[in-house]
Amino acid sequence: MTEKIKIKSIFVDRAEGLSSEVAWQKLTANQSEEKQNIFNIINEALNAWSISVRPDSTDKTDFILTWENGKTYGGTLPLRFGYNNLSEHIRSFLKFYVQKPSHLEKEQWEQYIYYTDRRDPEFIPKCKDFLENYQLE
Repeated sequence: MTEKIKIKSIFVDRAEGLSSEVAWQKLTANQSEEKQNIFNIINEALNAWSISVRPDSTDKTDFILTWENGKTYGGTLPLRFGYNNLSEHIRSFLKFYVQKPSHLEKEQWEQYIYYTDRRDPEFIPKCKDFLENYQLE
């Protein structure tokens, strides 16, 4: 197995929540400036922010990952009260498109993949590429 392309930076921006907190809840972590893994730094921040999320709700938190080769990946994390893990969220999302989840019947998943592939034929190969070749934890 080849070495995965290393993460360079992660940016997170809390897009929903209490207006008194959302404005300042942005963070960029650069791996070159940190001694610990930046996914851990981001997860610590997300979990600190999560104390103001209502227990029955989620707050959208946008993220952008950048790797050493310049490739980027962005999305939205549903910030929940309590435990949040950006790496687990991303890997779970990508894996859904690469292998059938156990909670779906084969026909359900294949139909979902069929329509996803028709909208963007490059999407599923990109998911597989990120899982196989990029540091996600």
